[in-house]
Amino acid sequence: MIDRLERSLTRREAVVVVALLTAALHWWLAGSLSPIPWVYDEAAYLLQAKIFATGHWTAAGRPLPEFFEQLHVFVTPKLAPKYPPGHALLLVPGVWLGHPWLMPLLFNGLTAALVFGFARSLLGVWPGLLTWVIWVTAPAELYLRPSYMSQVSSTLIWLTAWWLLERWRQGGQRRDLVMLAIAAGLAVIVRPITAFAFLIPAGLVVLRGVMARRQWPVLGAACVAALPVLGIAVWWSIASGGRPYPTPYSEYSRVYTPWNMPGFAVDSTPPERAEIPAVRRFREEWRPIHERHTLERLPAIAAERLAGIGVTFFGDGGFPGVRTPVRWILVLAFVAGLIGLPRPIGLALLSGGVLFVSMLWLASRPLWTIYYFEAFPALAAATAWGAWRLARRAAGLLGRPSPAALVLGGLALAVPGTVDRLIRARQQQIDLRETATMLATRIDSIEGQAVVFVAPGPAHRPYESYVVNEPDLGTTRVWIAHDRGADNVRLMAIAPGRLGYRFDPGTGGLTRLDLP
Repeated sequence: MIDRLERSLTRREAVVVVALLTAALHWWLAGSLSPIPWVYDEAAYLLQAKIFATGHWTAAGRPLPEFFEQLHVFVTPKLAPKYPPGHALLLVPGVWLGHPWLMPLLFNGLTAALVFGFARSLLGVWPGLLTWVIWVTAPAELYLRPSYMSQVSSTLIWLTAWWLLERWRQGGQRRDLVMLAIAAGLAVIVRPITAFAFLIPAGLVVLRGVMARRQWPVLGAACVAALPVLGIAVWWSIASGGRPYPTPYSEYSRVYTPWNMPGFAVDSTPPERAEIPAVRRFREEWRPIHERHTLERLPAIAAERLAGIGVTFFGDGGFPGVRTPVRWILVLAFVAGLIGLPRPIGLALLSGGVLFVSMLWLASRPLWTIYYFEAFPALAAATAWGAWRLARRAAGLLGRPSPAALVLGGLALAVPGTVDRLIRARQQQIDLRETATMLATRIDSIEGQAVVFVAPGPAHRPYESYVVNEPDLGTTRVWIAHDRGADNVRLMAIAPGRLGYRFDPGTGGLTRLDLP
């Protein structure tokens, strides 16, 4: 039976099955092919994709912008999210199909295929299977991957680039180096710091190989091929802000949240735009984190974040409703896996180390480990390799069972805990989107055109995004705006024919407003 299963896992179809299982899992976790964004970053990326889908870099600015302020988004003089354009551009086909999350779902499936296929080719069938299982069931992955976050794209790009690098290193094919350069350029316009962490070790490997093979013309052609991709970021910055630098990302902080900049000092310069309640809550939660982010505390910060990775990848998750203490046994396997690890995975881990050090520049919570998602597949591979080495050692000591039998036995023992973890993660996804889903349901119940004023209250969590924009305000049936009390009449005055409503995020209630 084990031999038959092993033969099945070596077939090409096994990679497809792994991809489909992963996509099905994330579909189930999200609960929809069009899940509602629950955090500001997601909402900004989705808005950016919708704007790009119209064939434009920006949309018209909002009239009375104080009513439409959305975190991480410029609402005047143009409507333009602050983020680099790569991830949103990759979401555009999903927008055209009417289900934007189809693209993250596809990317998650492809990422799983690469995780399993790459690990299988480097480590063997059973460590490859373990790599996928460890990665796909990690608490942080279950909690954060079913989303519109850019790490969904950047992880796939990282794995594709490492695969191309290994193909080129083994065979020296010119097309692989050219495609690698294009992938690296795409990584830059998706998540620049992440691309930097990949390019340092990968670039050293490429330079060494180019020197040995005397492929300097090929390297030049690869760099030229990457230029149009990098040019997208320059053109986006000019179209959004009128200049290539500073980029909209840094300009947003200057205009809205000067204190929210990378580094080890807090800028106390007042923002140009007046704070809305959402920005005030964002500042109240995050400014203390920036104030504690100092050079003197850097060793402690690094230790806290390493512990955060341990908790969210190996441990209990650190997230409400996600408990997985039994996974701490994987730490032992990870340590064992550092011995005899194949070079490509070692290089990927090195990139993860560079990424970790690079992210020390940014103030963050220790458990917000989505910043290291690109390195998690390598972490899973090293852990799986260690588990396989331990299984082989145990099989030798016991004399009878094969290592594969011990691996299957371990997976069987982990089934109850894994099922419990999945159920809790699913409930967590429901809880995260509960209020946003309630608002969408209330909007669907409104007949005709309307304006819904969202009233902030104690139950309005700082990271949740309720007031969101659409590219074309004129064709949007229901505007979602900030409740500004008596000032609401100004917005209603420029919205003839629209009825006014107030939504309370605390109770989920929708009430009609009697406004002129």
